[in-house]
Amino acid sequence: MSTQTHWLCPVCVALLLTGCGVPHTRTIHVSGEVAYEPLLIGAWETTIEDSQKLTFDVSKWSHDDNSYRFVVNAEHGKKPLCEGRAYLSRIEDRQYLTVGSADSEQQVPRYNTIVVDELQPKLQVRILNRQWLLRTIKADPTVIKHQGFPNGDFLITATTEELKAFYQKHLKEDAPWEKFILSRKK
Repeated sequence: MSTQTHWLCPVCVALLLTGCGVPHTRTIHVSGEVAYEPLLIGAWETTIEDSQKLTFDVSKWSHDDNSYRFVVNAEHGKKPLCEGRAYLSRIEDRQYLTVGSADSEQQVPRYNTIVVDELQPKLQVRILNRQWLLRTIKADPTVIKHQGFPNGDFLITATTEELKAFYQKHLKEDAPWEKFILSRKK
């Protein structure tokens, strides 16, 4: 395993799936790029801090569309850490999983995009490194459209095409990404 691979932590999971990690207001895909992949369905897990297990339960959202329901649970938790609706898309030679918050109270939709590098035998994914993106935006605020907030937080407001171009531009670089590996639950 690469030394750059990081294991998920509860805070990271909660941020990722609620749209607070590197949130954006639009999906990376258009409707024609959405795909359904049965291999994604099931329970995935990882161990953090050498002992706590996190489980990602992925199921089909409904019978009439190609979306998934994501629920993240801690090993001994009574309530899910977070849950959301996700769409898998195929754009050129890559797969992306766009996860939206299940929080209907949000005034602006928030999504996070996960690059899916491998589905078997383990789920290998990566997300944009928040600190890298903050440094990049600080160095060049025009690199991607965003809205900044007084607390230092930000929301990417780029169009779908701009978001897609930004991701594709940085796919072959190492610095922008946090890598995660999950195994099928036994």
